[in-house]
Amino acid sequence: MLIEYVLDHGRQRLSIIARDPAGVPDVLAWLVRQAADGAWAYASLDDLRLITLNPTTADVQRILDQVTTLSATHGRRGPVAVVATDPALFGMARVYAALSDRAAGEIGVFYEIARAEQWLAERTRVT
Repeated sequence: MLIEYVLDHGRQRLSIIARDPAGVPDVLAWLVRQAADGAWAYASLDDLRLITLNPTTADVQRILDQVTTLSATHGRRGPVAVVATDPALFGMARVYAALSDRAAGEIGVFYEIARAEQWLAERTRVT
């Protein structure tokens, strides 16, 4: 399986683990699935450590366009923590976060799962 998609409605959390040779079409498909599953506002942990995808700026724009389109229908996306250790993928994830419209949700990019989990917990804490 290229994309492991684990949805926890109780915790309102989506966990993604991508594996090679997953590509941009797989990312676009998981975004559509997240919206269709009623989980668009859920926190998402996107683990890209097992993938060597090297997206172009055009690829990042395709993903942003998909998020913008889905957000127009489903509202603000929940916080997304992206974990990547490949330098090129980490850099493009940072580009994605910088270009992302705040209405589409908050994006954090991390090298470590523990830091990503902490960041998501801070943004989903019930007060």
